[in-house]
Amino acid sequence: MFVSIASLSATLLFAIFILINIIPGIYFFGTVIALCFILLIYSFLCLTGSEEKALLVFALIIAIIHFINDLLSYSLFLDDSDFQFNIFINYEFLGYLLKSLAFIFIGVSLKIKSKKDKLLQKMMFIHSFFCVFFILNLVFLLFNNPINMLTNAGNIIMLLWCFYFMLVNLLCLRHFRQNNYTNV
Repeated sequence: MFVSIASLSATLLFAIFILINIIPGIYFFGTVIALCFILLIYSFLCLTGSEEKALLVFALIIAIIHFINDLLSYSLFLDDSDFQFNIFINYEFLGYLLKSLAFIFIGVSLKIKSKKDKLLQKMMFIHSFFCVFFILNLVFLLFNNPINMLTNAGNIIMLLWCFYFMLVNLLCLRHFRQNNYTNV
């Protein structure tokens, strides 16, 4: 429950820093979101039956790699060169690919007890469909000149993702409360 609140808060602050264009805040809360994602998966892992644990352990490993990837990509972005920026964008795509893959395994392992749980599962699967786009981009380099995340279009895309991820966090919070999981 607490990890959902922390993730929701970090995502909200991430969105605010995007709106006011404070780059260190964007980096910081982007990394906090990745860390909260690890804790969220670990919470599901602690609360699930043995048959789903393997899926969630795999999702947890993916989330840890995603966190490390975020640290690398944000440190690369500190350099102003175009070469570093292209590497940064590809690391960002890789990070979102990893997060999308992790959502597949969380969604499959989720125990459905209500309509809201079913909605949470559907939202996780919808998020995971983006992995197809990211795989195609990484393999075929579809976007040699990717959207600069500091432009208005990039900000709108990130703000839409923040809204979507906040809804997922609210549904996770409800899932934990509904199942009396108050210590997570």
